[in-house]
Amino acid sequence: MEQEEMQEAFQEFQTIQQQMEALEEYTEEVSEEIVDIEETVDAVEEIDNSEEGDEIFFPLGEGAFAKGKVTDTEEVLVDLGADTFSRRDIDDAKELLGGRKDDLQETMERIQEQQEELQDRMEELRPKLQKLQGAMQG
Repeated sequence: MEQEEMQEAFQEFQTIQQQMEALEEYTEEVSEEIVDIEETVDAVEEIDNSEEGDEIFFPLGEGAFAKGKVTDTEEVLVDLGADTFSRRDIDDAKELLGGRKDDLQETMERIQEQQEELQDRMEELRPKLQKLQGAMQG
């Protein structure tokens, strides 16, 4: 009976560890998306603070930039998802990006809550596993 209990507790512990690893990967992905949005907002603001003809560095992604001249300080092209883009004025673009960032930060908070719940459950299982292991060895 004790061996069966120990095996079940150990399997649950391993499952929780796997879930924690998956959440950690998801956290990294969401963090990268937040950074990307912040960089995009910075670029949009740089355009907003520029005048036509100004030379600035435009982000290409992955930390790469290209030097170019600003030809339009009123509108930018914004990714709406599913390979769909839309022209938006600067303020609309900032608002759209800010909303995405807020959504991602809420997602990050939910992930952290799940991680805390899983961590709590792991801490509950540790003494049980140690006790059962001691009983099996003794």
